[in-house]
Amino acid sequence: PPMPQIKKFSGVYRDNVHVADFGSTLVKCGPPADTPAYVEPNIVGYPKGKLAKQHWDDFLRGQAAFDSRKIVNDLQISQPVMGGEIRDFKAAQFAWNEIIDSGTSYYDLERYSDLSLLMTASPARRNQICEIMFEEHGLGNLLLQSQEFLALADNQTWTGISVHLGGEYSSVVPFYMGCEIEGARRPYDLCGKSLTNIVADKVDWGKQKYQIGRMDDFTKFKISNSLKVSFACVPDEFGHYMDRTTNYTSERPIHQLSYHDTIGDRQLLSTLANDDISTVGDTLFQFRGLHEIFLEVAAACEPGIQETLLSNIVVHGGTAAIPGLSSRLQWELEMNAPRYNLHCPVQVTLNENPQLAAWRGACNLTTLDSFSSMFVSSSLYHEVGASICRSYFLA
Repeated sequence: PPMPQIKKFSGVYRDNVHVADFGSTLVKCGPPADTPAYVEPNIVGYPKGKLAKQHWDDFLRGQAAFDSRKIVNDLQISQPVMGGEIRDFKAAQFAWNEIIDSGTSYYDLERYSDLSLLMTASPARRNQICEIMFEEHGLGNLLLQSQEFLALADNQTWTGISVHLGGEYSSVVPFYMGCEIEGARRPYDLCGKSLTNIVADKVDWGKQKYQIGRMDDFTKFKISNSLKVSFACVPDEFGHYMDRTTNYTSERPIHQLSYHDTIGDRQLLSTLANDDISTVGDTLFQFRGLHEIFLEVAAACEPGIQETLLSNIVVHGGTAAIPGLSSRLQWELEMNAPRYNLHCPVQVTLNENPQLAAWRGACNLTTLDSFSSMFVSSSLYHEVGASICRSYFLA
């Protein structure tokens, strides 16, 4: 049977539904809306050696944890999600409790069991996530979906190839009728952090050392990230690239900027920028480039669905916002597809604000008539067990 149509979120949502995009770099959460109510670094700070639940009152998360990392003695900083996978479940459990608490507060609920949570999570270890959510937190209903699938939902489709280019990890994943095609997913070695490190190697740090001041690794990384965000682009197939220096207008000084903002004033960054930094996006297509990973994924799928997959390529994640990326990817795929015996039209889609694609896709899912049936309920979990959480969710 055909899959139901996914519609654009129109501002009307179901009561008691809370959305959380629990990413490697940022966590975005809140009720379904055009933009998330809460966006913070996905980090947790806790007293050294005190990760147990009874010490949660002393924990910090997000910007507060980041700002206190060098002020509070013996504060350990943990990044719950690394490379797209949950690496620290104890820190994640504290963050999830905060997310659930914010949801119950927003809807004025007395119990966690009255809340329905839609959260991003990779397919790995979903059983463990469900166990924590239902047995430790007493959540009412849970729906886990991957960022890659939700980006397709942002494009209002169930089938296609989702290319995630995030700050901490990148991947190329094909889906057919809402389900990931087994064995075809491919990781991509370059991510936003990788590009920032490449930018750092291209900066002449001695040029403005007196203006920069303290030259530790953290400062270099943050300034390099600012240079990438402000000046980097992807050259086209002829090597032409956009000169972004003429449109650069950031005037805020270094000490006024938060974790996910640029750092450094306009004069400093403009002085450090150079042509090598401006064209750093070309790295995405060198060596074993993004287009080659993508074509490997498409070739690994059944020939009968390759045309459908190729007609809906969705690029998302913070790194996807680099100017020139989508047009260069489109050209590289069209030129190289015949080498992989792929002879279908290619269509690359890059929606506005690609870092919010998973968030918007989650909100779009709430428009489905069958939305409530996509959740695993607490009663079903306790009746069947944790295995229901790995097999039940689409994607």
